[in-house]
Amino acid sequence: WRTPVVGSWNSGWPKRQSRFHSIYQSVDAMVINNLDYWQQMGKLAATRPISNGIDLETFNVQHSCDNRPHKVLWVGSNYHRTHKGYDEYIIPLMRRLEADGLSCEAMLVDSFANDKRTPAEMAQWYNQGTIYVCASESEGTPNTALEAAACGCVVVSTVVGNMPELIRSGENGYLVDRSVDALVAGVKKAVTHYTRLSRQLGEDILLWGWRERSEQFYALFRQVLDQPRLEYRAPATKNSRLAAQLTVFVTTVGAAGFDDCIDHLRSQDCTFRLEVIDRVAPMSAAFQRMMDRCSTPFYLQVDEDMLLEPHAVRTLYQRMISAEPDVAILTANLWDQHLERCIIGVKIFRHAIVRHFPFANIASCEKDHNRRLRESGYRIVSAPVEHATRDSSDTLGLHGAHYSNQSIFERYSTLMRNRHRHPQPMAWFDDHAIQFMERFYQQPSEENYFALMGVVAGCLTRCDGDGQEKDYRKYDSTPGFNSSCDLLETLTIKDGGRTPEQRDRHSSKAD
Repeated sequence: WRTPVVGSWNSGWPKRQSRFHSIYQSVDAMVINNLDYWQQMGKLAATRPISNGIDLETFNVQHSCDNRPHKVLWVGSNYHRTHKGYDEYIIPLMRRLEADGLSCEAMLVDSFANDKRTPAEMAQWYNQGTIYVCASESEGTPNTALEAAACGCVVVSTVVGNMPELIRSGENGYLVDRSVDALVAGVKKAVTHYTRLSRQLGEDILLWGWRERSEQFYALFRQVLDQPRLEYRAPATKNSRLAAQLTVFVTTVGAAGFDDCIDHLRSQDCTFRLEVIDRVAPMSAAFQRMMDRCSTPFYLQVDEDMLLEPHAVRTLYQRMISAEPDVAILTANLWDQHLERCIIGVKIFRHAIVRHFPFANIASCEKDHNRRLRESGYRIVSAPVEHATRDSSDTLGLHGAHYSNQSIFERYSTLMRNRHRHPQPMAWFDDHAIQFMERFYQQPSEENYFALMGVVAGCLTRCDGDGQEKDYRKYDSTPGFNSSCDLLETLTIKDGGRTPEQRDRHSSKAD
């Protein structure tokens, strides 16, 4: 089929990445409908961020905003009720608002029934409200929020999909954390400032009409038609059968990213043996378990926070078998989501060599292992990192799409301690304390807070001797973590749930 094909992607980050790649390989261009997903995927070639539009002929202000009684609205599919926060957030939110005298209405829709309201009926429903709430965990586009905004509602939303592209918190709506308290506070502020906010949002949403938005789509279509035909990227078939040659080991401590990691491995364009190293600690013991269990000439080490491109396993294997026989380890880069740079990530080992060099239970056990290999005359071939980008040929996937408060704190505390132990190799990390402080100031999320506090804790923790390797069972006792939790709780209570805009008015950057 030689007709140019344009795909459209409507998911929120980091959902369904492995599915994205299978589609991306089969099209000439891909529209990604929110800027965040496009950026997180690395602004891939032949992709374009274009947000969904709205039918402004159907969804518009039919009843004057100035005369509406306040009413809070929400609508969502019963099929996605958990994902959209109906039971956990919307019901408690509306109970609290109604107790304070605010009228509320939530519409839980059976997406597969035949009695759904028409677009015109939905427009009439939106026109009865003043505030629309989105409490979703993830979205590509919450289209109902766009529809409600066009009908005169002020939107209070979690930071999902393309809401940050529409909502400027405090100017035309509010972006809030995903908690009942934050949603209540956002709605009450939206009620207080409804006239000003609705007027501004009404002007902004006019730029999202399909008449305006379609120009971007047609520009992309013309570009695809005018450019020389791209080589057809047929969906990968698993013709490379490597199970007799290669074992892929995945280490897990039960973190949130494990399922995504496995999904990406299932989407590889080759077959191989797969084994999971489940909750083995310390980390040196997990590395040794791989070496002891391997029965193939080569093995690949994958952590559960790694999301590999569909060709990554085959590419590493082909590079290793093409390397000289004295190459013991070969590495490729991953694009780190939080650091926003490439890091040395996924590794393939030549088992016949490395099995003679067991891992020691000391801090930086991998550096010690590499040192002993080199001293014995073997080579470790690493992809260059310094100028690598998300699109470099040596970048074979993503790292760090999922973090808990505990895991991100531990990560940066460990990196900073390693910086003290190994100043020259870790010099790239020098400026990150300042970068993380700036990032937290601009985006005061819990993830950014614990990343910053991890760096601080790593600076303050003594690094006497080599110590022992990382042990996930001791993350709770990582120096400074509990104190950082206590400080966050104290600041949250003291701050009274104020928004970043309010905090800026009460403090200075120097403070």
